[in-house]
Amino acid sequence: MVYKAIQHFFWLLLICSGCAAGEKIGPFYLYTTRGATIAFPLGQPALLIYGSNLECGRDIRAWAHLIRHGNVVPTTIPHFTFALAEEGLFARLAQPLILYRIRKMVPLSEQPFSGLVFAKREEAPFLFQGSAARVLLLSGRGEVVWKEEGGPKEGSKDELARALAEVYKREAGI
Repeated sequence: MVYKAIQHFFWLLLICSGCAAGEKIGPFYLYTTRGATIAFPLGQPALLIYGSNLECGRDIRAWAHLIRHGNVVPTTIPHFTFALAEEGLFARLAQPLILYRIRKMVPLSEQPFSGLVFAKREEAPFLFQGSAARVLLLSGRGEVVWKEEGGPKEGSKDELARALAEVYKREAGI
């Protein structure tokens, strides 16, 4: 019971995020559930799905399911799911607990692409906008090509497919 309360408390400390389409995001790092560190932007297009609380988790799982089973995102575009925490000693102390919860919720095959991002509000304001789950499609240069807030909506799959086609054209120089 106490463990569950502590767990919920840590999840509530996390902060949801987002940024505007066309905006370029700065560097940040994903600490995966498998112990690796991934630097963003990647230098290639990527899809980011993220949030910060248990309510966001439902939307994140819905997006992940759509991406895995909806035949929208080609396998050449990596997609990452993560929780966002404001940088600080308390968040760093909670990191093992948060990664443990993420490991429990994410299928084994997706764990190398799932994890936790720490960021300072002053250095990465683009991550600390909004209060719902977010999906960002990034170009290889870190520009936001497409974004969606909340869970998948009726036209989200088609919009994402169009945005992916646009990214491919941009990256190919067409």
